[in-house]
Amino acid sequence: MPWKEDHKSLTRQRIPESVAVLFSRLGFDGISIDKVMEHAGLN
Repeated sequence: MPWKEDHKSLTRQRIPESVAVLFSRLGFDGISIDKVMEHAGLN
């Protein structure tokens, strides 16, 4: 099944939003790519 047309733009929006949320909650040393992707719903 192909992705919806807005999938790419939504993904590009969710990643930095997730980084900001996790960074404020956990600090620089508390985040990882895996945590960001999980929080963004992309794992």
